[in-house]
Amino acid sequence: MKKAIKFLSFLFLAGIMTTTISCSSDDGESTSGNDPIIGKWKAVSEINNGLEVVLDDCELMEISEFKADGTANIEDYDMVEGECQLNEIPEGAGVTWEKNSTDNYTIKIHFAGVIVEEATLATEFSNGNNQMKVTTIDTFGDETETIVTTFIRQ
Repeated sequence: MKKAIKFLSFLFLAGIMTTTISCSSDDGESTSGNDPIIGKWKAVSEINNGLEVVLDDCELMEISEFKADGTANIEDYDMVEGECQLNEIPEGAGVTWEKNSTDNYTIKIHFAGVIVEEATLATEFSNGNNQMKVTTIDTFGDETETIVTTFIRQ
């Protein structure tokens, strides 16, 4: 169960489990076979409430892969005794995605066949669909946190 919590925590940090605001897209509507989200993505920068967040070496190794069949794989690393170590995704955990509109996706996190979290992601693709910016808003009581994460295609 600890591994499942770690897996879900990574997805939260990646901005997948938060509610998002909409951004405009440079590209027109596309079908899932050539959808711009399909591929491997690596986070290269993050801005939290207007302040740049320095990503550590392990975070810079992490890859999110969105597949044409509507599934996604996440490579999550943590620092263990001075080295980045790949975390194993718990058996029965997984991520699926679906496109809602040109710049809007729904991400579902599954564990043991049950959807444990669902979020809508607003995206902005640029640089020939080789850069993806995801802007998320998370509200904790009276406080709101806006996170902008930029990914590059691998």
